[in-house]
Parts: sequence; C-alpha cells; structure tokens
Amino acid sequence: TGSEVSNAAVFATPEVKYVLYSSLMYPDIALVDRELTRTVPARTTANTGIDALCHAIEAYVSLKANPITDALALEAIQLVAENLRAAYAYEDNMEARSGMSLASLMAGLAFGNAGTVIGHACGYAYVYPATKFHFPHGYSIAITMPYVLEYNAISNLQKHATIAELLGEPTSGLSLREAAFRSALAFKKLLIDLNMPTSIKEVGVTRDMIPSIAKNVFKSPAHVARNPRKVTEEGMVRLFEKAYEGKLECGT
Repeated sequence: TGSEVSNAAVFATPEVKYVLYSSLMYPDIALVDRELTRTVPARTTANTGIDALCHAIEAYVSLKANPITDALALEAIQLVAENLRAAYAYEDNMEARSGMSLASLMAGLAFGNAGTVIGHACGYAYVYPATKFHFPHGYSIAITMPYVLEYNAISNLQKHATIAELLGEPTSGLSLREAAFRSALAFKKLLIDLNMPTSIKEVGVTRDMIPSIAKNVFKSPAHVARNPRKVTEEGMVRLFEKAYEGKLECGT
C-alpha cells in the first residue's frame, strides 16, 4: 500500500488503533517486487489496492499537498483505475500487479509527505471500544470513502472533478460542481466491481452507533487538521448517516 516509503506505523490493539509518525521511519531504500504479490488472495488484493487509492486521493486533496505530491498522487490514481479491477479478477495478470505495485509506491510517496485526511480518520473510527468492529485497514477506509469524497467535494471542485475523470467517470457536459461530485460515484462504482460493501449497514453498523463513530473521527486530530473542508461533529454524523443508507446526493 506504499507504507514501505512512508513515515507512519500503525499499532493496533483489540481496543484502539494508534498511528505513530517519525522521520526516522523513512527508508534509505525500498524494494518493491510485483512477484511477491502473485499469490495474494483476491480479497486482500482489493483491500490493499483500494487503500493505495485512498492514500493517493487523500494526499491529493490534503491541505499539505504540493505540486510534487500532486503529480505522484495523480499518476497513482490513474494507475489504480487502469489496473486494480484486473489485478483483483485475474491473479496471474502480472501487468496489472506491476501497475498496482507502482501505484501503491507512488501513493506512498504522496501521502508520506502530504498526509491523509478524514478518509483514514473515518476508517479508524470503527475500531474503538464502543463499536467493536475489526475490519481490515483498507476495507474500513473504503466503505466510507464515497461519502468522504462527497463531503469534501465543495472544498476543491477542480481536484475532485479530476479524480472523477481519472477514475473513468464521464464528466463531459457537466458543470464543474456536478463533475466534482461524480468523484464519489466513481469510487462507489469501483467498490461494487470489487465486491465490496457500499453502505456501513451492510457490515453490521447500526444507526444508534453513528453518534459514537462520528465522535471517534476526532481521535485522529492530524487527519482532521489536514482535511480540505472544516470537520464538525454534526457534519460527521450526516456523513455516516449517508454511509449507513448507502446513498449519495446524486441519487445513487
């Protein structure tokens, strides 16, 4: 997922997930070999591949983004769009696995410098004691990501429209605002193709859990601080309510 070139390490306990950042964790050399992914199960390919995509998207919209991280993130998004479905469906498609290996590396370089935003904070929000969920890392982030994209779209319409286009969503003839919100739809379509849930209700979250999960987002203050749109508790409750129903504002 690009973690091999980042400055972050995750420590998970049965009750909470901690993230440690240090410049000492940047490697001198990172070796990425597509052959090591050949026997990775399809479900793990999907979970880690979608995590790499989230790394790239979140780094691209982060308040800490810069022209260099943008270039890395954009190429990573394009590579994921071109290769993840094939890598998931055909384990011996080494061209697709090569593309995903490069995508995850570039995404890692992007988020290792620009950071991630509330997509990751929302994913971490499920692992606190009040929720008692134990989702794989990429999976927990991905199931809420369409609604994070929708929440953040107004913060930078052009960047979100670009995400939609790179993920293959037709935007010709749409206003910039309409195109930006299609980023959420494009991500949701990818989840469907990877046989991943598109609502948190599908994975056992109940409506009464939403207030607690929304509060847990703020236990990741660095992600909240980098988010391009101001994050409020009310806004997070609305985000998770949409994620619960599995419905975007565009009606899908």
